[in-house]
Amino acid sequence: MHFINMPLTIIIGLILGLAQRIIGAALPIAETNKTDFIVTHKASDYFPHSKSDLSDFDIDVEFVGYPEATASWLISLDPHTGATDEDKARILTEVMYAKKYDEKDIDMSENVDSLLAHIAGHTDTKVPAKRPTFQTDSRNAVKWSECSPYFTCISGTSCNFFLKVRKAPRNRCESRGGQNCCLSWSNYHVHAGFFPFTFSVCDAKIRMQGITYASCVGMGDDEQGGDVCFSNRARHCT
Repeated sequence: MHFINMPLTIIIGLILGLAQRIIGAALPIAETNKTDFIVTHKASDYFPHSKSDLSDFDIDVEFVGYPEATASWLISLDPHTGATDEDKARILTEVMYAKKYDEKDIDMSENVDSLLAHIAGHTDTKVPAKRPTFQTDSRNAVKWSECSPYFTCISGTSCNFFLKVRKAPRNRCESRGGQNCCLSWSNYHVHAGFFPFTFSVCDAKIRMQGITYASCVGMGDDEQGGDVCFSNRARHCT
C-alpha cells in the first residue's frame, strides 16, 4: 500500500480498519535462530535512598541478535559497582541503549539527568499538555530504514510475531545494522491489534515527513489498553 499522496487522516482510517481485524487474531510465534537473552534491573535496588518512585527506570528487556561480546557485556553490567549515583545511573543507561555511555549522546545524558532528578525528588508535577495519538520524535531515534524491517515483523504487521504481551518483559530489542532497534509497551494490557496499528501509522507519518532518523509512539486510550513505542532504548513508553 502506498501512502505518499494520501492525507494522514485517510491513512489512519484505513489502518484502523486493518487493526480492528487483527485484534482478535491469533499471533503465532515467528521462527528465529538468533540467540536471545533477558536482562533485568530494578532501579530502586541501586538507589534505596531515592525520594521518588523509580519504577519508570526499571529494566526488563529481551535482547535478540547481538554480537556475543556485546551480549556478555550487557549481562555482566552491575550498577552496584558504581561509586556514585551518577556512575550507577550511567550503567543503567548503558543497558537501556545497549552501548557504552557517551556523555556527548544527548539522549543518554538526558536519561541520566532524569534519573538523578527523580532520585533527588525533583520530579515534574505539572499536568502535561494533551498529546496527539501518534507522535514522531528526534529523541531516542533510530535510522528507520534499518529498524523498520524488524519493527514490521515484531509488531505483527508482516510476520505475526507473538510478543506474549501479558508477560514480562515489556521491551524487546534487536541489533539491526548497528542499530539498537527497540519495541516497548507501557503495561500488560495493550491489545494485540495496537502494535501493527501503531507501526503502520508511525511508518506512514515518517515517510510523509521525509525523515531518516526518528522514534515514534502510539498513545493508546482505554480501548487500546496502553502505549506502544519504537525507539533506540529499552525503556517503557511512559
